[in-house]
Amino acid sequence: MNDLNSPQTAVICRICGESTVHPFLDLGRMPIANAFLSSEQLSQPEYTFWLKAGFCESCLMVQLVEVVDPNMLFHEHYAYFSSISRVMDEHFTQLATIIGEEILYDERLPVVEIGANDGILLQKLTEYTPNTIGIEPSANVAAVAREKGLHVVSEFFNMDLAASLCAEHGPAQLVVGANVLCHIPDLNSLARALEALLDAEGVFIFEDPYLLDIMT
Repeated sequence: MNDLNSPQTAVICRICGESTVHPFLDLGRMPIANAFLSSEQLSQPEYTFWLKAGFCESCLMVQLVEVVDPNMLFHEHYAYFSSISRVMDEHFTQLATIIGEEILYDERLPVVEIGANDGILLQKLTEYTPNTIGIEPSANVAAVAREKGLHVVSEFFNMDLAASLCAEHGPAQLVVGANVLCHIPDLNSLARALEALLDAEGVFIFEDPYLLDIMT
C-alpha cells in the first residue's frame, strides 16, 4: 500500500511549479460529476479518475493530483444549469448589485464572465451595463443563455480568445468567474490571458471553494 504522506508521491504544483505537492486524501476512482450515461453508454466502461487531493508545502495550495481533461467535463450534454437553484439566483443577484454599484466604471468597456453557464449572472449584469460577454464551453447551456438574448461565446477561455475579445470589444473593465478556477488545469496561462484581456484599471473577481470553510 502506498504511503500518502511519502515524499516519493510528490507531484508538480499547478501554481508555483515546485515538486512539493504531497497527496493527503485519497477517495479512490470516481466518475465525473453530472456525467449521466445514455442508454448507448451503459454497455461501455465508464470513465473514472483518481480523486486524490494534494497539498503544496511551497505555496500552500491544495489541488487535485489528477486533472481531468476539461473537454470531458464541459460539453454539449452538460447537466448542470445554474438558474434552477434558488440559492444561486439569490447569490448572483447580490453579486450583480455589488458589481453594478461599486465596481463598474465605464459602460463602453465590456464585462466578461468566464463559465457563464445559462447566463444567470450575466443577465443580472445587463441591468447595470449594456456591454456583457459570456464565455461558456458547454454548448447546451450556452444555447440557453443565448435564448435569453445574451452574447455568449461557446469556447474555452485562453490567450487566443482573450486577444480576440480585446481586439473586437476593447479591454474588459471586469472579468468574473464563479467556481471556475478549480476547473482550469493551467492557472498560470489563465493569469496571462486575464492580463491580456483586462483594462489597466480592470478588476478580476473569482469565487472558489476555500478548504477551511469546507472542513469547518
